[in-house]
Amino acid sequence: MGIRPIRVVGTRKITAEEAVSNIDPDDLTWDADGDFSIATVTEIDPADEEKMSSAKLAAVQALSRAVERLEPAEHALFLAMSEHLDDKDGAIARRLEGRSPFLICDVVLPHHRWRTAVDGAFVAFLHAVGVRHLGASIGRKHVQFLLDRDSRIYQVPVGDVIGNAARCHVFTTRLADDVVPANLTPHIDLRIDLRELSAIHLAGAIDAAFETTGTVWTGRPATAFGAIAFNAACARAPDAASVQPLLEVLADAADEEDRKVIAKESGTTTTKTRKAQDVEVLRPTAPRVEDLHGYGKAALWALDLADDVAAYARGEIGWSAVDAGCLLYGPPGTGKTMLASAIAATAGVAFIPTSYADWQSRGTGWGSDVVRTIRSIFEAANANAPCVVFIDEVDTVRARGGGGHNEDWWSMVTSALLEQLDGSNRREGVVVIGACNHPDRLDPAMVRSGRLDRRFEIGLPDEPALHGILRHHLPEIDPVSLAPAATVLVGSASGADVARFAREARRAARRERREVTAEDLLVVAMPPDGLSPEDRRLVAIHESGHAIAVMLLGRIPESVSIVSDGITRGGVRAGSLIGMARLRDYENEVVVRLGGRAAEEVILGEASGGAEADLHGATSVVAQLIGRTGLAGRLVFDERVDIAVLETKLRELYGRTLRLIGQHRAAVEALADLVVERRVLGKAALEAFAAEHGLGGSR
Repeated sequence: MGIRPIRVVGTRKITAEEAVSNIDPDDLTWDADGDFSIATVTEIDPADEEKMSSAKLAAVQALSRAVERLEPAEHALFLAMSEHLDDKDGAIARRLEGRSPFLICDVVLPHHRWRTAVDGAFVAFLHAVGVRHLGASIGRKHVQFLLDRDSRIYQVPVGDVIGNAARCHVFTTRLADDVVPANLTPHIDLRIDLRELSAIHLAGAIDAAFETTGTVWTGRPATAFGAIAFNAACARAPDAASVQPLLEVLADAADEEDRKVIAKESGTTTTKTRKAQDVEVLRPTAPRVEDLHGYGKAALWALDLADDVAAYARGEIGWSAVDAGCLLYGPPGTGKTMLASAIAATAGVAFIPTSYADWQSRGTGWGSDVVRTIRSIFEAANANAPCVVFIDEVDTVRARGGGGHNEDWWSMVTSALLEQLDGSNRREGVVVIGACNHPDRLDPAMVRSGRLDRRFEIGLPDEPALHGILRHHLPEIDPVSLAPAATVLVGSASGADVARFAREARRAARRERREVTAEDLLVVAMPPDGLSPEDRRLVAIHESGHAIAVMLLGRIPESVSIVSDGITRGGVRAGSLIGMARLRDYENEVVVRLGGRAAEEVILGEASGGAEADLHGATSVVAQLIGRTGLAGRLVFDERVDIAVLETKLRELYGRTLRLIGQHRAAVEALADLVVERRVLGKAALEAFAAEHGLGGSR
């Protein structure tokens, strides 16, 4: 599988021999003669992988994945950090080759508002270190420590910083006028000064976000805004050229400390103080809720809410008739932020995104500033009502009464937030939407009636939703040809993943100066399996055995695939056949689970060991049938079942499966041939196959 492109900054040229042992990862590209050269965007062609050692290739691939995950602000910091990889005094090399090979890095920020972006940038930087210094450990975790203005470690003692460096890379972040404790200074291996986060770094991050080249930064310096504003501008702007004008608007909402820095640089003075309107207030227009796919009940609620908020704004209903909030929960990347923004866009109202990290990054980060920030956000929401306030990662705000470290701190923060959420009269015209990964961690008072009382799980999109998301990102491609990619991605890809796949497909087409096609997407979604033709047919026979068994028992599978997910070589999605839990239902379930092994034995003459998971599942079903259901000759409820009894029942059902597959061998082979050709078949294709072969109606 090829290496995805890494966006770089720099201009120089070195030979391939020098590159193997001493190259910045940001400069990896070469020509046919083996000479390395620099481009604005570095792309390593899969055909060139053989020029690299396996260790080098693995390190570059890890770096590429880390860079792809960066948000724009993180990318800008990463580009700036990468300039410190030259290691002219050998400090990094000496540390990595020493007894304790982990770095302690002191990072100086241009402004406290950039703290939220350092963690991701530092992780990518460590991967870059791993490319430059082969064998360098990335560490099992990355710990952030903040220095305050009183020369004390903000979160933990200096001893803990040094202690953590025995098992992982550690970085501290601070502002230029923060003083590093004297007992920490001798242990610092690397200092990275990001105060001069330059125009080329900001422009490079915009290019990466929009997959463009040649952006020129003409806006304010990085001291005038922060990571959240930069990310917001990149997320809301329709194109790269629109980022800087939008950021100018967001920078106008800077707090008093921001304005002092700007005034100092320009030689002017200002007396403006921080007010509620300094909070970043967005007015999204797209996407709208009706443009989204895969949100189920949450989307229906969102449409009703948008209608109600718009009706309230027109004075047609009172605020008491409007749902004042909800909680969206689920894994990362499933589009919770997008849904909240879409509600505001559909209703035509203001949108204020925030999070605990945002509250912590304002001012000094002390408790009084955090509480003041929470209040200022809701003051801004009230001033711009009707308005949607979106609190991301709200599960970071710890439930009260749990005891432990910093209990007083969290009680103060949680209580301040609850005060703002309390009751419709206090925040008339303000809808609050919280998002989290772990709803069980929330304070119970936060989800009671009148607060975040509605709950919607936002999971991975199903096949129709994935198809819709693909159509949204690749509207110029025939929707029918996108269906195989939607089928193979079900259960493993989020909406964010699909957007990335679409970008990669477009990038592949741009490299060849042509329009993007469904084949470009399929190459990304279904990478080469690396199997020999013989092994590929074995996998296809196995999965077709499962699928034909399902069809013979009266159902059509959702999909059949021989695309590897990194764990298995393929799979059949059909759901459980146990249904009403009758004896024949349990037995049919076992027959389906054994269908793959039976097909191998009947058609190929021998079974492989690839049915381990199938045998485990079949054994579990039979054990449940005998020990718990009273349907297999005994009424005693006892989950302990003699292994000999299990073996006898399994062999009986396996014999039935062998006979079934043997009677329909031609259908299994025909389906296997089709699967080898297409690699994945959706339900429509399987329905057509079943109809053609007279399957799917018998039991």
